[in-house]
Amino acid sequence: MAVNAVASRHVHEVIAAAGGEMLLTPVGHAGIKRIMAEQDAVAGVEHSAHYYFRDFFFADSGMLAAPHVLAALAENDGTASALVAEHSPYAGGGEHNFPVDDAVAATARVRAHAESLPAARIDELDGLSVHHWDEHLAPAERWWLSLRSSQTESLLRLNVEAQERTTMEQVLERIRVLVLGEEDEETGPGPAPEVAPARLPAGASGADVPGWVRAARGPPGLRRGAARRRRRPPVRPLRARPRGRGRDPGADRRSRRGAVGRLIRPRRAPPAPRRPAPADAPAPCASASRPVVSARRAPRRGTPPAECPAAGRARHAAAYGASRSRES
Repeated sequence: MAVNAVASRHVHEVIAAAGGEMLLTPVGHAGIKRIMAEQDAVAGVEHSAHYYFRDFFFADSGMLAAPHVLAALAENDGTASALVAEHSPYAGGGEHNFPVDDAVAATARVRAHAESLPAARIDELDGLSVHHWDEHLAPAERWWLSLRSSQTESLLRLNVEAQERTTMEQVLERIRVLVLGEEDEETGPGPAPEVAPARLPAGASGADVPGWVRAARGPPGLRRGAARRRRRPPVRPLRARPRGRGRDPGADRRSRRGAVGRLIRPRRAPPAPRRPAPADAPAPCASASRPVVSARRAPRRGTPPAECPAAGRARHAAAYGASRSRES
């Protein structure tokens, strides 16, 4: 079974107790897949909860790992938290990331500290691994750590595990100090360096900025363009008119349609004034307010044009008077 160099020590013990063979690999799916394919490993595991299976083309799959967890829960009457606690006998500090300018120098300081410990064993399979864990050591002295450079960021990643939590916290703090270079092993922590007060350039405090520039930029504390946005006129919200009992049902719809149209369509030019009628034009018929023929439907071909009802009556009366005069 393939296991990366940062996995818990308990994983090693479980594989050995089951009679399996453990293959240590560097961190990352590329390395663990290659070693699994070369050695025909049954499965692989990483500390980042990636589980690889030979039957799944040596790739990781959480869908295949979930049935194994369910099968382990079905074998006993405990809960999932109890199962996790059973397989977490040691104190782990998690993964800590340290941004450093010189990762090689920081790793060298940790290596020099590890070489000064007689019971420490150093491994460089993936970064720097220090194992201070042996059967003849007291439980308070059993710990191991892994310090490696990130493959994607300028960080040093530190993992520490111990048999007791107090030991883990002490080792973690000691390695943190060495990685960040906050003290020297022989002289101890030195005085904090004095930091000269920063000198502000001309105009940084606002005293040398002209008044018209400050007025254009707005009051201090606003983001760029905030003063310009603040001076824009606010948009008037659309308020729906109350619906009355005798109100036209389509009035609200027409009003909203007109309001939206004013927002999304450009304003049309006002209609041109009507031309005045000539002086000798006949007066319009009083009953001609409503046209006889609808403007939506053109009259049929051959149909005479519609006329005012009053004009028609006058024409019929004139024709009737002319016929009576001829008879007499």
